[in-house]
Amino acid sequence: MSLEYSLVIGDLIETSEVKKILIDAGFKKEKGEIRTEDLLIYITKPYGLSIEIIKDDFGFIPAIDISFRLNKFSESDVLYKPVMQAIWAVLKVTKADAVVLFNGENIILHRKKGILYLNDIDNFWYEGTLPTNQEYELKVMANL
Repeated sequence: MSLEYSLVIGDLIETSEVKKILIDAGFKKEKGEIRTEDLLIYITKPYGLSIEIIKDDFGFIPAIDISFRLNKFSESDVLYKPVMQAIWAVLKVTKADAVVLFNGENIILHRKKGILYLNDIDNFWYEGTLPTNQEYELKVMANL
């Protein structure tokens, strides 16, 4: 079993460009996959109902979905940091609206019209996961 976080972006960024951003951020490409020891990253185009959910709940049409599958038996503090490093690297390049979801229903962050909102969740945000060069607002956000 694994834990899954998804970064959904409303920008028409190509899958190959996302892979390059992640490799430049220090992730490795092995056998065609972007990964670390306890983290596997999938980059896909959204389809079906997921497009409608993002459009209805967040007000943008998703163009790319970057999924992070984490080994649930690894230490969460150790895993959150590389996930958020990857997310910040991608969000630095793309300026479109975006959302990060945990298991498809818990909102971790939401960027809307250039403003970054972080869900005020216990035990998730700490020095290793917070953005370093971007202003943000902490906000309590309801689950989907």
